[in-house]
Amino acid sequence: MRGERFPVDTPLTTSSGATFTSPSGWEVVFGPDKCVLNPPEGDSHLALVDVDAGDAASAVVGAWASYRPGARRPLKIAMACAPCDGWEEGHVFVYETSPNEKVVVSAQAWRAAETWTVAIIEATEATYEKRIAAFSLILKSLRPKGYQREMFTGRKARLLDAKRVVLITDFVCDLMQQFGIPGVGLSLIDAGRIVFEAGFGVKTLGKPDPVDANTLFLAASNTKALTTLLLALLADEKKLRWDQPVTEVYPGFALGDAETTRQVLVKHLVGACTGLPVKIASGYLTLPRPHRHPYSRGLPACSPQAALARSSNIAISWRRPPAMLRHTRSVPTRSLAPLMTRPCVPRCSSRWQ
Repeated sequence: MRGERFPVDTPLTTSSGATFTSPSGWEVVFGPDKCVLNPPEGDSHLALVDVDAGDAASAVVGAWASYRPGARRPLKIAMACAPCDGWEEGHVFVYETSPNEKVVVSAQAWRAAETWTVAIIEATEATYEKRIAAFSLILKSLRPKGYQREMFTGRKARLLDAKRVVLITDFVCDLMQQFGIPGVGLSLIDAGRIVFEAGFGVKTLGKPDPVDANTLFLAASNTKALTTLLLALLADEKKLRWDQPVTEVYPGFALGDAETTRQVLVKHLVGACTGLPVKIASGYLTLPRPHRHPYSRGLPACSPQAALARSSNIAISWRRPPAMLRHTRSVPTRSLAPLMTRPCVPRCSSRWQ
C-alpha cells in the first residue's frame, strides 16, 4: 500500500467514493478497500474501511478483518446514532481497554444505500488527546458518495404556527423523559418575535419549584462566545491587541514556566491554542479566583502556542481576569440589549460583574 503525507488539510475519497478531509501533516496509506490515516506521532491510527454488509455489526467485523485481522477486543458499548449528512444509518462501537494500555479504541459505522463506511480509531490516549481536533476533522467531514449539502437559498421558511410549536414542545418533553432531564426553559423566535416561551419540569429533582420562562441556567461554554465578543470590542477600542502578550494586559497571568507564560498572546486564549493540555476541570471556574492561580501556574505546555486547538477550562478562565473585565458592565447594553425584545439588562449586568 502506498502512503502520502499532505502539507495542508486535503479532501480525499475512499474506495467507495465517500469523501473526507485528511488533516495537514498526517500520512494517508491507501489500500484496495481502505485508507489508514496516521498522525505525525506514528503511534495512532484512524482507518476508513468500505464494507458491503447486512447490518452495522457485520460491517464492523468485516472492517476489523480488513484493517487488523485477528483483533479480538471485547465490545463495551454499541449504540445507534441519528442519521445525518447524507448517511441513512449510523452506529458507534466502543471497546474495552485496560488502564495500563492507555489507549482509545472505537469504531463508527455509517451506511448509504448498501455500502457501509467504517471508521476505526486505535490511538494512544496522549496522541488522541493532543490530536482530537484532527481526529474530529476526519470523522465530521465524512460524507457518502454523491452527497449534496441541503441549501436554503431562495426557499421561503414556513411560519412557526401553533401546530409546529406543539410538535417542538412534545419533542422536548419526550427527550426530557428519555434522558431524565429535570427541567428545560424554551423560547421560540420567528420573524423577529417571540411566538412561544415556557418552562418544563422542575429546577431540582425532588423539589416542586418549577422551571418557567425566566429561570436562569448555567451558561457553560456559551460564555466563550460572549467573552470573545467582549475582547473583540476592547480590541476595536484599541484597549488591547489580539497579538498582545497576555502578561501586558494582566500581569498576574502565569503558567507552568516563565517562557511559556511570555509566549501566550490574547488570541491564543480565544482560539484555545495556548499549548496547555486538555483540562475539563469541572468546578474549577466556581472556585474563588485566588484559588485558581496556583493550579494554573503548575500547568506546563505540551505543544507550541497556536500549533493545536485544545479545550481547557483553565485557559478559558484566563480570558476574563479582573484587568480585562473593567468594561464588562457595558456588555449587556452594548451587545445583548439589541438582541432582546424585552428589558432585562439590569438582571444580566449583575451576572457580568
